[in-house]
Amino acid sequence: MKTCIECGKPRDLGRRRCRSCSLSQKREYAKKRYQELGRYLYHNTCEACKMAYTSSQKHSRLCPSCLKESNSYPNATNTYEYEWTGDGYIWKHQRIVTNILQRKLNGSEVIHHVDENTQNNSLDNLWVMQRKYHGKLHSLLRIERVIFEKSKNENPVNCWNTLRTQITTTWLETASVNVIKISEIGQSASKPLSPNDKRKVQRLTAQDTLTSMDEGNDIVQTTTEKASES
Repeated sequence: MKTCIECGKPRDLGRRRCRSCSLSQKREYAKKRYQELGRYLYHNTCEACKMAYTSSQKHSRLCPSCLKESNSYPNATNTYEYEWTGDGYIWKHQRIVTNILQRKLNGSEVIHHVDENTQNNSLDNLWVMQRKYHGKLHSLLRIERVIFEKSKNENPVNCWNTLRTQITTTWLETASVNVIKISEIGQSASKPLSPNDKRKVQRLTAQDTLTSMDEGNDIVQTTTEKASES
């Protein structure tokens, strides 16, 4: 079995070093390159694990291991609910929002699920915001989630669900992001009426009108008869 030339551990075929030694060598080479190019490495402290690390970004908040952990959270892509409209499939949350807004979303708008559960399409959970801020918001939530989980809270799931909404609201207000909350729009999210349904409604309305007119004629006739008798 081939072994690493530095630590003596097993290594992959065609390599002189194991994976961990190869990564550490790449980090040292990157540090030297930064120094040669005159770039400055900042000494930061990870907000999640409280470990010291160096980074080329001054406002970096997580060390490489915690940052990797934040990027490992499940992605919500392709987990949305679909609906068949006759012409093709459409996302359920998109259908709900477009019916309430009475318009289609433009290319810069995106629907945000507040609880990050793409299967929850309730009106309280759907917000419309700009696409560029949507990605920044999810990046912030991933970082805050790692920091919160590293704090070893007794009930992390319920506390994070409450904290997520507070972080989202505070960040949107600080960044002055315009958000459309679907629950605050007092319109129905039901499916629009088809032409056949509209004809049925018009037919029922006409029948109710004729019935009310007949009842009114009966009342008038009864009143006239009583007046003639008196």
